[in-house]
Amino acid sequence: MVKAAYVGAEDEEIKRDYPIIPILRIRYNVIDIKKMEGNFAFTSKRGIISLKLNGISLRPIELYCIGKATKNNLFKYYGFTCKVPEIEDSLHLAELIINDGVKNITLVTSNQYSREMIKKLDENGIHVNIVEAYEISKNENINPQEFCNYDSLLFGSSKSFLFTLELMGLDKLKNKKIYAIGGPTARTMEAYGLKPLMTFASPDIRKAMEFIFNS
Repeated sequence: MVKAAYVGAEDEEIKRDYPIIPILRIRYNVIDIKKMEGNFAFTSKRGIISLKLNGISLRPIELYCIGKATKNNLFKYYGFTCKVPEIEDSLHLAELIINDGVKNITLVTSNQYSREMIKKLDENGIHVNIVEAYEISKNENINPQEFCNYDSLLFGSSKSFLFTLELMGLDKLKNKKIYAIGGPTARTMEAYGLKPLMTFASPDIRKAMEFIFNS
């Protein structure tokens, strides 16, 4: 029987069906804005949740998202739909924005946003306004023994992997079957000499976990 867990931030919806090792801690920021207008890009559902918690109204022109969960939450909380890149990561999101000819974009994201994405947009003459809607940090209360209960680990981000590496050490991670939710996470793993068994094209945690349990 496969013993697998998602390694990332606590998520009540996912937790109902799959084990989570909450290596990340999420804190929603206070945003002193009541109305936001223009073109928007969301890197995760948590950015949308933060805007809603802050009571911010949106008047969008174009909307872009990474992931089904982000798209669903945008519709759930604001009633808007968004464009999603075919390969759902930050660099392909940038390509989609560039190809649409957008010249200004507000990126609603965390304090761990992709500098590569910002550079790519900037090089193509796109002005980026960054709204750090929430902060990601290491969950210092994680017991390393939690990882002993699982032989397969799905990492939800580069930070999830790096914090786990810091906690467990490279040798112990080598004994696990590891999976990457997307290209950036896979590249971080490979930089440390670890190759994920699968890199998923979409950051859909449920589908990824379903694949792992059925493989």
